[in-house]
Amino acid sequence: MKMQGVTLVQKNLKKYGNDAIKKVAKGLEIAITEGEATAKHTASWQDRTGNARNSIIGSGSVIMNDRIRTALSIGVFYGKYLELCHFGKYRIIWPTLEWLGTRLKTHL
Repeated sequence: MKMQGVTLVQKNLKKYGNDAIKKVAKGLEIAITEGEATAKHTASWQDRTGNARNSIIGSGSVIMNDRIRTALSIGVFYGKYLELCHFGKYRIIWPTLEWLGTRLKTHL
């Protein structure tokens, strides 16, 4: 015996899931844009050329299957030294991502 409405319920659950993923992706995109601006503004190093600060960039959300990818990065070749050397004195990307993690609820 087949229950009535099962197909409709399955269809609605799939639609709800897809809508939720799109909403989360949009929230992450807003958050990463805020993170990019914050990282550029709060980087603790003193600019000489401004290249490091200007190369900080957040990428928009990309939905792949059931996963959402976004990124915040620094684009100069010496960015890895800013993040990893001097006991983290000049780190900006990781602390900004940690800070964004506490703020995600406001964007979702």
